[in-house]
Amino acid sequence: MKGKGLIISFAIVLILALIGYFIYLNNSGNKFNWRESYKANNKEPYGAYIFAQLLSSYFPNNHFKINKKSYIKVGLPYSKKGFSNFIFLGQQMYLNDKNADSLINWIKQGNTALIISSKIPYKIDSLFKLKSNFPDEWMNDYEIKDSVINSNFYNKDLKTSNGYGFHYQYAEQKQEYYWNHFNGDQFGKEIEPLGYINNGFVNYCKIDIGKGKILLHKNPLFFTNYHLIQKERAEYVSKVLSYLKEGDIILDQYALNWNFNQNNQHQGKGTGNSPLSFILNNEALRWAWYTFVILIILYLIFGIKRQQKAIRVIEPLNNSSLEFVNTIGRLHFLQKNHPSLIKHQMRFLMMYIKEKYRINATELNAETIELLSKKSGVNKNDLQEIQDKYIILRNYVELEDNQAIEFYKLINKFFNHIKK
Repeated sequence: MKGKGLIISFAIVLILALIGYFIYLNNSGNKFNWRESYKANNKEPYGAYIFAQLLSSYFPNNHFKINKKSYIKVGLPYSKKGFSNFIFLGQQMYLNDKNADSLINWIKQGNTALIISSKIPYKIDSLFKLKSNFPDEWMNDYEIKDSVINSNFYNKDLKTSNGYGFHYQYAEQKQEYYWNHFNGDQFGKEIEPLGYINNGFVNYCKIDIGKGKILLHKNPLFFTNYHLIQKERAEYVSKVLSYLKEGDIILDQYALNWNFNQNNQHQGKGTGNSPLSFILNNEALRWAWYTFVILIILYLIFGIKRQQKAIRVIEPLNNSSLEFVNTIGRLHFLQKNHPSLIKHQMRFLMMYIKEKYRINATELNAETIELLSKKSGVNKNDLQEIQDKYIILRNYVELEDNQAIEFYKLINKFFNHIKK
């Protein structure tokens, strides 16, 4: 009884402590989520709701659209009135090969892409390398660590005498932040600097590609709700947008949804240095934490009422997929059904490739072999040998034992290599 009373007392104290903690949070003035989300429907300080509203009315006679789907599936639209504008806002733009190629080809047709990101997106960085003076050093990150930054333009019609001041705010105080910029010394003749921060560190530039152009801005924080509610900073954003061609506007959220919350890696202490601060700043993790604490409390209160001896765990029979396949293979081999065995082996190989390397293919064609070789490290000639052997043997009605064994050795050679 003494043990139960002690546990119940501990649970009551824990509940009171949690209630006090929640009251403290509500009265501390930190009622906003200060995570950088850049989502068009997010009205928190570092969301992009106001930016999306600004874009929706920037060209009144044209269409505005928020894109949340792959460029390959939906296709980037071509305006009937002229050319269109593609805009991305976020810490990093996540693109795969096909979507990157689709976007670049779309730009080359005469359209404009404004990419506001701390990092140069995949494949677009290669275009910049080709037009810069020092390709090997282009990927270096350049940053200024400070709480306050000043930004301005090179164009005399856009430039102001004092520039535009921005700062990083968390809750009720300014904190240090890493402000990204380019290394202007690397710019070639085809890269035009448009804007800068502090004493000439380029943060906004233009590059012509085909008939179109890419505008790249390195400070997405400038375009969030917190800064756009200020008249002068909204004026700065409007001047950045002045480089767009009049036409339809697409605000991309598809590449933003691939962001795995890596955007907090350079933020100041306000983002939380402790694991608990990180959890409480994320809505999904915060509710998971609350649920966990409540379940622990309920267990302490009610779980102690019933105690019993531990039930012995009975291990299930081992029957893994690989053992099953080997068993079926031996059965086919003993029955001399070699053509069927070879087809089963090839089918199992393609399923394994799909599950392990995320390559969805039905055969080892040239494209699949190229991609699989890069991901697995297996020589392309070995993969091609498997495909060639399979093409020869799959149409046979009967096969000799040695033919089936040779094909098995080729498959086994692949698995032995990836296990190293």
